[in-house]
Amino acid sequence: MQFLGIAVVMNDKCNAHCAHCFGDYGPRKSRLLPSEAIRSLIDQAKDIRAVGREFAVAGGEVFLYWDRLLDVVGYAAANGFAPSITTNGSWATSPRRTERLISALKSSGLVKLEISVDQFHQAFVPIVRIKTLLRAAKESGIPTIMLRCHSTKSMRLDAALTGLDVTDLAGTVIVCAPVVAMGRASTQLPPESFYADMDAPSGACAEGLILTVNVAGDVFPCCAGSELCPPLNLGNLLVSPLSEILRATDDNFLLRALVNAGPSAFLPVIQEMGVGQRLPGRYTNICDLCHRLFSDAQLTAVVSQFAARRRREIADRLGLEAEHATGV
Repeated sequence: MQFLGIAVVMNDKCNAHCAHCFGDYGPRKSRLLPSEAIRSLIDQAKDIRAVGREFAVAGGEVFLYWDRLLDVVGYAAANGFAPSITTNGSWATSPRRTERLISALKSSGLVKLEISVDQFHQAFVPIVRIKTLLRAAKESGIPTIMLRCHSTKSMRLDAALTGLDVTDLAGTVIVCAPVVAMGRASTQLPPESFYADMDAPSGACAEGLILTVNVAGDVFPCCAGSELCPPLNLGNLLVSPLSEILRATDDNFLLRALVNAGPSAFLPVIQEMGVGQRLPGRYTNICDLCHRLFSDAQLTAVVSQFAARRRREIADRLGLEAEHATGV
């Protein structure tokens, strides 16, 4: 299994408490992934060909731990990775402070700055701080500056960007994704607010996997919600070497079927086994469907049994073919 790179959740504390947050981060959280664990992860990953060179650092709000953030970015860059960070920009309280911190990150090797900008975040972060941050990032020469927006039917992209002008937006990449009903969003947002118009979302994620390590050191195959699904936990970095964790994915038939065929491939067996009523029937995207399959113990059991049966059938067929080929 191949990964474009790694995403590390450095901390779960955040100075915002956005209603759509799938990680349920907030001011009352306090966990930190040990710095030595992150450095060890980098040391191990740089020699593993299955792991690409992207290295994303996220939280929580990562600027709450400035010294640690600067160290992680610098260490990743020094070991051949392309570091990126995600921030809500709340710390950009003055041009001088913002320029100083952004320049330090640029000097340490930061190549991509992702800024969370939408109506959810701007309930906590004044838009003027985003304007200050964008200006400093451009002046410092950060190669890629991205605005990350999340929207629902009532919290739209156009409304989120009204406080930014053409000068602010010039030279930035704007990515808008629909909010998925997972994490805090599943309890704090009304069901009718989600974009959910797909009967069976097509597609798979084999070409876009980012190996994700959460704040507890647990390793997951993607950064789009798999970390909320215990059955997709590949192992723990604080317990096992990364090479051992990745080697186990080669024998994980269920995971390989999921990432190569997509979660929709499991829908027929779900219906056949009579548990289709546990699913809503309409989804936001494949991440929504995947989360619903693997956060429900009964659905996970059905899917796992199906994958195990298919694996045995394939093994038996290959065994028979081998016998015929050798004339046994």
